[in-house]
Amino acid sequence: MDPEQRPIGWWVKRLGTLLDEAVDAVVAGEELTRQHVVDGLSRQEYERTVLVLSRMVGNVERALGRG
Repeated sequence: MDPEQRPIGWWVKRLGTLLDEAVDAVVAGEELTRQHVVDGLSRQEYERTVLVLSRMVGNVERALGRG
């Protein structure tokens, strides 16, 4: 399939897979997963992450003409 014709959900899923692979590769020696890392975020780190993800959602919505 032409990358320009893929639905946004495909890209979100692909990003999640890449994130899992990247984090898992770093923490595998500690027998941890991405979920372990996420659960260990401080309140400040969590809030910063939510802010970044919120901005990303806004950017995608604007790009799709929904924002």
